[in-house]
Amino acid sequence: MKFKHILVLALSVASFAVSAQLKKGIEYSGFFDTYYWKGPVSFTGGLGIGAYSGDLCSDFSCIKLKPHYSFGLAYKIWPRVFIGGELSIFKLGAVDKSPLRGFEFTSKNTEIAAYTDFYLREDIVKRHNDLYIKHKLFKPYLSLGLSLMKYNVTVNADETNFPRYSLFIPFGGGAFFDITHRLGVKVEGIYHIGFTDYLDGVSQLASPDKNDGYGTVRVKLVYTPKAKRMKPKQRKLSEEDIQNIKNTMAIDTNKSAPKTVVPLDPEEKDPYYQDEKKEDATGKDQNKDILKPEENSETPATDGFDW
Repeated sequence: MKFKHILVLALSVASFAVSAQLKKGIEYSGFFDTYYWKGPVSFTGGLGIGAYSGDLCSDFSCIKLKPHYSFGLAYKIWPRVFIGGELSIFKLGAVDKSPLRGFEFTSKNTEIAAYTDFYLREDIVKRHNDLYIKHKLFKPYLSLGLSLMKYNVTVNADETNFPRYSLFIPFGGGAFFDITHRLGVKVEGIYHIGFTDYLDGVSQLASPDKNDGYGTVRVKLVYTPKAKRMKPKQRKLSEEDIQNIKNTMAIDTNKSAPKTVVPLDPEEKDPYYQDEKKEDATGKDQNKDILKPEENSETPATDGFDW
């Protein structure tokens, strides 16, 4: 299988894996005891330098520093933990430290990598509402991953029949600097442990018992288009909103105003409820002539109070 087929397959699997984990809303981690936003996807672009370390040279006196470019994706799966994948295009080169051998090489390399970043400093949020508040701007982290590299070596040696692919283990660390809620910068140093001794195109003619590797120092721009705004926007009230608030306050004031109670004149008697019977000269009860409401009447009885 050609390298470009492997590259397309790896990027497709990474895109599917990331999209399958996309989940909106606030998550809670019992292990880290904090609330956090899961995701969303971040896009990364890096620029730096790469330096070879192997049989021919292992110090800066004979190393040729070459540019290193990278593009990738990152996704937050748990508090402190990010996973990511990236494509790197770069060159390596060195001059043999032994003048007797006089080897010199340059290589054009393409690498795909999957990695995990663990942040040593992170926001601990006990209440989910605090996720909208901006927190730490500086966060150091450690990084570990696995990569597959294709290297095209040009060397002034007789060894030409050697493999062009190899696995590497990148590890290192760096720091993340938060600029806005969607934009950040990572500064990191990563060393790649190789499983091949042909990164420089020379093995049997140099030190066949020692594998080659390389290191990078780079600055990565991190852009998260769907990131949650840390501080919610304050919407400006319109004239209609202000008038509605005033009307609501006026209604609440009227409801809370005390009611005036008019006391009953102690000399005034309730016409429906007489304390004593009043009889005329014939002995007839005068209260019987007073009209009283019927039990099923639609007119409610009054208690004698004027509200």
